[in-house]
Amino acid sequence: QIKKNRHVKIKITNIVSENCSTVFQRNFFICDEGAKVELVEEYENKNNAINNVYNIINLDSDSDLSHNVIQDNNLNHDLILSTFTTCQKNAFYKQRVYNFSDGYVRNFHFSDLNQTKSEVDLQGFFFLRESNTSNNKTFVSHLAENCRSNQVYKGILNDKSKATYFSNTYVDSIA
Repeated sequence: QIKKNRHVKIKITNIVSENCSTVFQRNFFICDEGAKVELVEEYENKNNAINNVYNIINLDSDSDLSHNVIQDNNLNHDLILSTFTTCQKNAFYKQRVYNFSDGYVRNFHFSDLNQTKSEVDLQGFFFLRESNTSNNKTFVSHLAENCRSNQVYKGILNDKSKATYFSNTYVDSIA
């Protein structure tokens, strides 16, 4: 929990140390009113494993979270990353995902803009080669008026690599 009006930097390095294991990880970030957070999340696994990560981010009024995700896992390491963000009045969530992994990566990101003037900016960049695969989805729900969202994913695919990107924006009638 990041207390009211605090400014913090957080770096998380996700390393799975055992081969043939599956890790289920849940991270909770609660940003009180006016909190400012720079979050860097790194994945650099070189073993045969599965990493399933679910981030829950709650942004209170006037809070701001900048989230950079760097993915660079080897061919035998699968990464499943899901993020669910809720934004209250004047909250801003910015996410940048950089996927350099050789293995399978699934990025699913959900954002609810619950109160007026909340904003989310989801962008992803993937650089694939050989036969690796990346699946990317963004879901944004505008549940109040005067909210903004931006969703952009771009990739470079080489060899026999494959990627998908699906974007879904819901705008409630009240918005």
